[in-house]
Amino acid sequence: MTYPESPGLSGRNVLSILYKYLSLVRNTEHYGTTFHGSCELCGASKNGDGDATSISSGFTYRKVFNNSLVAISISISIISISISISIYGACNSTLHNREHPIKMFVQKTFRRISVAGIRSARLRCSASAFHSSTVNFDMTRQQQDIVKSTAPVLAEHGIAITTHFYKRMLEARPELKNIFNIAHQATGVQPAALAHAIWAYADNIDNLGALTSAVSRIGHKHASLGVTPDQYAIVGEHLLASIKEVLGDAVNEPVLDAWAAAYEQLAEIFIRFEKDLYAKAAVTPGGWNGWRQFVVSCKARESDEIISFYLSPQDKGALPRFISGQFITVRCWVPELGVYQPRQYSLSDTPNGEQFRISVKRELASESRPAGRISNVLHEHIPQGSVLDVSMPYGDFTLNLDTNTPVVLISGGVGLTPMMSMLQTIIGQGTSRPVVFVHAVRNRHVHAMNSVLSEIMSKNLQVSRAIYYEEVQDSDIKGVDYDFVGRVNLKDIKEKVLLPNADYYLCGPLPFMNVQRQDLESLGVKSEKIHSEVFGAA
Repeated sequence: MTYPESPGLSGRNVLSILYKYLSLVRNTEHYGTTFHGSCELCGASKNGDGDATSISSGFTYRKVFNNSLVAISISISIISISISISIYGACNSTLHNREHPIKMFVQKTFRRISVAGIRSARLRCSASAFHSSTVNFDMTRQQQDIVKSTAPVLAEHGIAITTHFYKRMLEARPELKNIFNIAHQATGVQPAALAHAIWAYADNIDNLGALTSAVSRIGHKHASLGVTPDQYAIVGEHLLASIKEVLGDAVNEPVLDAWAAAYEQLAEIFIRFEKDLYAKAAVTPGGWNGWRQFVVSCKARESDEIISFYLSPQDKGALPRFISGQFITVRCWVPELGVYQPRQYSLSDTPNGEQFRISVKRELASESRPAGRISNVLHEHIPQGSVLDVSMPYGDFTLNLDTNTPVVLISGGVGLTPMMSMLQTIIGQGTSRPVVFVHAVRNRHVHAMNSVLSEIMSKNLQVSRAIYYEEVQDSDIKGVDYDFVGRVNLKDIKEKVLLPNADYYLCGPLPFMNVQRQDLESLGVKSEKIHSEVFGAA
């Protein structure tokens, strides 16, 4: 029987790597400082017949540094690695120096371990028996410079690296196919998105504040997929290996160490962000973590391409009051692939505590892309009464409910789904908040929820619209079915959409949103007043 798997390695190999590495660094110089230490190895716990039912092993590693004793204790179980660092006779305040020799020694030690496929757990440091604080392993300036200097290389070879990475990782850890969108792998969308994200991170390694919105968007999607900290270790192992395997001799040890440090830093940012989301979900009334089973209580056709699915919790428990604009992840079993496949869908109705509604466009095959696998499964093979796995609502593309300023909702195609939720939420507040609903669609046959919008407008004079059809038929009535022919041009309707202190919400295909954002900015709208939702890989 083999040992249970730790991220990327067996329990036996975990012990071997830790023991060998800590043994090698004894009596050697690190960063100009000589350490002298000893290493003790504890045994593994086994059951009577010799098979490993659990691993409870560890080290106590001691080093003397400038009259201070550094004790590193490592405890390993099947599912976690616990590390504590005790420093006796040292001033704790000196540890805040990012280039402190003790910090740099421990940093390099455990980043080596991370490269091997093990992500170190929380590191604790105590300067005395009476005080302890978390050690934050910031990247050194030299490491930041190395990562930033390699950003152009990432821009040039990024897709090759990430394509190799996904192939490598999913072959080694096929269970992760249940998380990743296989269609995005086949089309190259996911590798391209990851390559761009890595390049952006490298280019902003010394200005992480520039990545705040990206971290939030990606973190919310990760939380909806139930991503766990140990999975970051798996990603790190295969990403670093892919960088080395694709770039070859161009990657020396300092470069790989710098990228290991950079990845550890980025992983920690996401882990902390997602931990907060999970904690909030756990205490939200009606909230949950992981998957919850929902029954398809109703299917309603909204257009030739869009069907709404009404989802009720199978356990008949309460539902959280999500914020309009948020999404859920729906997971379906795909027999021909032998895996689950998750997809994110915006909630298209207001929260009512009893059911969710998603409105799904059936993606048909075209010359440029294959048919949408899950949208077709939902349309064709998920009848009323079916049970689906559903995540807690997440997403940071949310309606600001703390103001009564005007709102302009701009959508293309199925991008109207979060906009309908926002519109109905505003109307439900009973305020006179002005709303302009701008929507673009090919023709009346694929125009969803037009009658709902018309009914809302008939009862709420503060709501106006601008509907664009690319194709107008003889039976279409201007002012009833549509208002303009062609594509959205905000400059032509600036008198309608340029409202004092308005917030602008965009949702639709990325090229569509880019054009609308550019037009709004050219009309003088500040970027912080423009909010957008991105469908696709993250």
